[in-house]
Amino acid sequence: MKKKSTTIFMLVAVMLLMACGRQTADYFDLISNAPEADNALSADIFDLFKSVLHNEKPFSFASGFGTFFLNEYQEMPQVYEMAVFDLFGNGNPSVILNSGPYTLKLVLFYSDGEILAHEFGIRSMNTISQHGTFGWSGGGGSSGTSRVELVENEINYIIIFGRDWLWQGERVEGHIYFMYDRLISYEEYSVLLERELGSESINWYPFTDESINNLAMLETPRIERDGSVLEM
Repeated sequence: MKKKSTTIFMLVAVMLLMACGRQTADYFDLISNAPEADNALSADIFDLFKSVLHNEKPFSFASGFGTFFLNEYQEMPQVYEMAVFDLFGNGNPSVILNSGPYTLKLVLFYSDGEILAHEFGIRSMNTISQHGTFGWSGGGGSSGTSRVELVENEINYIIIFGRDWLWQGERVEGHIYFMYDRLISYEEYSVLLERELGSESINWYPFTDESINNLAMLETPRIERDGSVLEM
């Protein structure tokens, strides 16, 4: 148990170090307004998505892992629901496939005439809000809120705020609370968490032929946050 918790803590520590140099601010202000999408391009994107979801065209992993037809990709054997949402805030819709609560999610996105994919592991992308933020959990007392950015087809997974175990030698003495590269108080963390938990989730639909054929009608609008929560 300690080994697992230590690994989780090290993961958070690495993410915090990677965030060093970022100007600390209220994270709600750091989610930029999404640009206007090109309607003509959006129509082409949805046609490509439909071809992939109907197993008429393969998708490729952005990481170079391989190219697959959806029904042949064994890591997603039972997709039961889907969502359409501008997850990356770049004006283009993504299709998010879910194989079950707290399990794998496959995010399909458009890039230069083809559909690419990125897989998010167990508990790394939980409830997704209409602001593009989502929960993550490392198990036990390690959890928080993240977002993702798409930079030249590479995914930047950004831990915004959270909590982790506070170890003193061999014993757990409580938790630490953080936002990006700085520690915050429990009270500050609670304010952030309360607002995040109050955010509306994106809309999910059954993974059926009917849903796929009406893909463009299923998109959840991305809602930008307004106002500040904490004075940092």
